[in-house]
Amino acid sequence: MNQPTTSIPVQSSTTAQRVTAIDLVRALTMILMIFVNDLWSLSGIPAWLGHVERGVDGIGLSDVVFPAFLFIVGLSMPYAIEARKKKEIRPTSCLITSLCVR
Repeated sequence: MNQPTTSIPVQSSTTAQRVTAIDLVRALTMILMIFVNDLWSLSGIPAWLGHVERGVDGIGLSDVVFPAFLFIVGLSMPYAIEARKKKEIRPTSCLITSLCVR
């Protein structure tokens, strides 16, 4: 019996798999970080783009950007840790290298 063969793309072990959703939200967050950091130079912008004043209940776009960035960092950490484990890098050497080299 001749069965048709299907080709399944095989990724190299050196190529990291990316999670597209995390990459897209990270890119959007970085663009928003750049945008909201430049709001001080603009005039006539809608109030919902800026920070909400102290003592007022509410939230603006600028108030959401940094927490969104921290959320994406938290989502990315398990993937980064798993990649380090696959490379068989010891956690202590990662910490020492990160603190001393950078």
